[in-house]
This record gives sequence, structure tokens and C-alpha cells, in this order.
Amino acid sequence: MLDELLDISEEVDLMNEIKDVHDELVMIKSIFASQLDVIIQLRENTTYRNPVKPLPLSVIDKCNRLYELVDQRRAKVEEMDETAARAYKSLNNLFDLKRQCYTLSKHILLPILTNGIQRSKPMSLKHIIHGRFLKTAVAILLLCLS
Repeated sequence: MLDELLDISEEVDLMNEIKDVHDELVMIKSIFASQLDVIIQLRENTTYRNPVKPLPLSVIDKCNRLYELVDQRRAKVEEMDETAARAYKSLNNLFDLKRQCYTLSKHILLPILTNGIQRSKPMSLKHIIHGRFLKTAVAILLLCLS
């Protein structure tokens, strides 16, 4: 039961998936950045064109709308990447907590609990209270992990 609660394979899979999503978002951001560079060059060309024969205002407006649209999408992808980074950090913290709990349970709590159960001589009130405290602490720890 304890091994199932402290199993980290699901967190590892999710962390790998988040890394993949981050990599894809970085590629999308670079595409949007190059598109914005092209749109900026297009805007400069439309702005500094021959004043004798200017471009129609509709072309300039369309260029400005296109820039705003791509910039909004770039901002949305940036927001998604920040959300992915927060999720990765949270999963990493959970991963560390489970790893520490696993170490604690295997190397410290389990020997204490099993030694308390295997005792042949009667236990004092102090030992009984200490054992109940440890069992309660383990129960709370397992409850937090589930």
C-alpha cells in the first residue's frame, strides 16, 4: 500500500510530457517571432514607400491587424509556456516529497514500527504513546499523499 502511494512513475511520465509541451511551445514562439519580424519589415516598407504613389490605407490597416493578431497569439503561447513551467515545478516538488517520504518510510519509520510490533516484553505507557504518535504521523503522511 505504501509503495503504491509513493510510486513516482506517474509523476515522471507527466514531467516528461510537460517537457515535450515546453519544447513545442518554444518552437511555436520562434515561429511567431520570425513572423513578427517579417510583419515589421512589411510595415516599414509600407510606411516609407514613395509618397507620390502611396499604398491604399486598407493594406496598411491589414498589416497592422496582422501584427496585432500574431502578437496576441505569441503572448498566448508565452502564457501557456509559463503555465507549463509552473505545472512542472509543482510536479517536481511532489516528486521530491514522495521520494523523501519513501526514504523516510523505508529507512526510519518502518523499522521503528516493526520493532515496536515484534517486541516480546510488555511496553511501557511511554512506548505505547510514542508508537501511537508514530502511527498517527504515518497515517497523516499517507493521507496527504493520497
